[in-house]
Amino acid sequence: MAPSHEATYPLTKDNPIHLLKTEVRSAKVLTRLNRFLVEAEDNGEKVFLHLTNTGRLHDLIYPGATILYTPRPSAKTAGVLAGVIVGSLAAVVDTRLQARCFEEAFNRRLIPWLQKFSGYRKEVFFMGSRIDYLLSSNGEKAYLELKSAAYLGRDGAAMYPDTVSTRGRTHVQKLAEIAATCQTYLVFVAALPDARFFTPCDEGDPDMRPLLIKARRAGVEIRCIKLYMTLDGDVYLDDPDLPVRL
Repeated sequence: MAPSHEATYPLTKDNPIHLLKTEVRSAKVLTRLNRFLVEAEDNGEKVFLHLTNTGRLHDLIYPGATILYTPRPSAKTAGVLAGVIVGSLAAVVDTRLQARCFEEAFNRRLIPWLQKFSGYRKEVFFMGSRIDYLLSSNGEKAYLELKSAAYLGRDGAAMYPDTVSTRGRTHVQKLAEIAATCQTYLVFVAALPDARFFTPCDEGDPDMRPLLIKARRAGVEIRCIKLYMTLDGDVYLDDPDLPVRL
C-alpha cells in the first residue's frame, strides 16, 4: 500500500525565497531498479532516471508516485530524478540540486549563521577525509558537510538517515575530530514541504543520534535548512535555520 503524502503542515515561513529554476517533466514511478536507477512512465513512454540520493526513500519513491525529473539524456537514462510531488508542492530529492541550492543561498548571503564567510571551495581533503566544503573569510575557515534529510516523520520531522549509513557515521565522527582544531558544520537539508524541524532517524540508524550528540559536544555546529520545489521546477528556501532537535 502506498503511503499518504497529503500536505499536513503549513510552510515554515510566510515569505520563502526563490533560489533557482530547473527544467522538469512529470512522470509516474514504475519501480526503483537499484540505488541509482528508477523506471518511470512519462506520457505512455517508459523512461529510466538517474537517482543521486542513495537513501531508501520508501515513503517517496514507490510505484504510482508522481515525480519530477530534469531531462538530461545519456546512454542509459532520460534524465535525473529531481523531486517527488507531495500534495501541491514537491520534495527535492536530487542531492546535487540540494547542493546547488545551498551554494546559491550561501552566495546570496541568505543563511544568517554563515554570513561571516565570503567564499568556499568544494570537495577538499583534510585529515585524510574528503569534506564537502571549506568556507573561508579573512583568514577564518570552517569545514562543512551537507546531508539530505528526505524522510518525513508523522510529527513533521525531517529525518536522516532512513537506513543504516556507515558512510554517514564516519562523516559525523570525522567532523568531531576536526572540531578540535577548526570550526565545523554539519548541515542537513530538509527538502520536504511539510518539514517542521530536523531530528535523527532512530528507526533508520539507532547509532546516529548518539553520534550527533557527541559531535555537538565536541564543537560541531549542527544546522538545518529547508527547501521545496514547485511543480514548475522553481526551488525555494523556506527556512534557513530550521530547528534541530537531538
